[in-house]
Amino acid sequence: MTNTTPIYVGVDPAFRKSGFCVCLLDMGAKTGKFITMDYDAYRDWINSPHSPDITGACIENSAMQNKLFYTHKSPTGALLTPAQAKFVPGAKALSKGELASAAMQVGKNQAISEMTYRATVLRYGEAKVFQVSPLEKGTKITDPRYFAAYVQSFGVTLEREAGSQDERDAFKMAVTAIEKAKVRVRYQPNIHYNPAP
Repeated sequence: MTNTTPIYVGVDPAFRKSGFCVCLLDMGAKTGKFITMDYDAYRDWINSPHSPDITGACIENSAMQNKLFYTHKSPTGALLTPAQAKFVPGAKALSKGELASAAMQVGKNQAISEMTYRATVLRYGEAKVFQVSPLEKGTKITDPRYFAAYVQSFGVTLEREAGSQDERDAFKMAVTAIEKAKVRVRYQPNIHYNPAP
């Protein structure tokens, strides 16, 4: 599909069911939408005639940061970092079995993240595809009101409100694609420069 307006894609890959989220931002129309799928559907979609002709894409690639962040859990079962656990009454360290399970989930997500990045580069080329580590992505936007203001600051109207953290993260990746694409264009050497003899 050929587009005449700048289209940016943000991807928050995950191995778990309904965790792989894509955000499409059409900056010409100033609209955005979310698509939840799995890796196989994503790979098929980007290689189909229905995939957009993008200006840039950004994938959160957890394989860039080989680390297990969550080592504790709250009394409700929410996973916590050691720093968070200090402030949650009743928080406990994960057992060896729970740590092993968490590490396997992290490994699955690292693999899917890397595969997603590679598939997107194969489809669109390295010049249009960016990847960021979870650390570079920064803090999650968990408050829906703050997220609504964040979206509004870009002058974008979403097809519907983000219904999950995965969708908010995918939007953040699409915005990162815009920023990284601008930087790449700005600092790309002029390959046509030919000094006078």
